[in-house]
Amino acid sequence: MDGRWGIALEYTARFTQTDYLDDVSTGRIPYAKLMQHKGAEVAQLSRPGFNPGSDDPLVPHVRGGAGRDWYYSIALAWSYRISNAIRIGARPPRKRVRCPK
Repeated sequence: MDGRWGIALEYTARFTQTDYLDDVSTGRIPYAKLMQHKGAEVAQLSRPGFNPGSDDPLVPHVRGGAGRDWYYSIALAWSYRISNAIRIGARPPRKRVRCPK
């Protein structure tokens, strides 16, 4: 390669000092109350695996874990330098100084 191409990969893992990132820490609302006040679509989204035939709609569904939350991110960057003459925010290239003979 001629030094014009660049690639970067970044992985980040962050530990939050709270359990409220996923917004499921304390409030437990039964499926039946969500269905009554917000409608069937909201109730289904809050508990996708709910089976009306076998699950009790009055028992609150526990989501999330007991521990604090983490979040992760991955970034991939790919770049191509169009010209060596354009250097925004950089010093101009120095002339080479050679030792005398």
